[in-house]
Amino acid sequence: MNRDKVLAAHAAFYQALRRGDLDAIDHIWARGENVCCVHPGGFALFGHAAVLQSWGRILREGPVDIYEENPVVHWMGDHALVICTERVGTHVLTASNGLRLIDGNYLMTHHHAGPTPVDAATDDVSGGMLLQ
Repeated sequence: MNRDKVLAAHAAFYQALRRGDLDAIDHIWARGENVCCVHPGGFALFGHAAVLQSWGRILREGPVDIYEENPVVHWMGDHALVICTERVGTHVLTASNGLRLIDGNYLMTHHHAGPTPVDAATDDVSGGMLLQ
């Protein structure tokens, strides 16, 4: 359980989205059918191929203007669950990202993002988050 490695893998995912780098996203995600991705307003997608295809559709429009903030790591054995705020252009989302230790690397097994209410006066999205 290495928090620094988890956060580095987590950050690499968002960096790949900002670069529009589908090959990097491919390498960040675990292989097989035991992965899941739920894009905002979308259905659950299962399996590496379906997940990668969905990111490919998103990146056809070009790199994503996305930034992660306030990552909080929760441990479940060899799995880490990272809860964070995503800022995508003017939109604010809350995301959960699962990473599993596989062959010495933390790889994505889960991504789920959805809209977050924002306090317009303060731009504060932390009220519903348990911050460490």
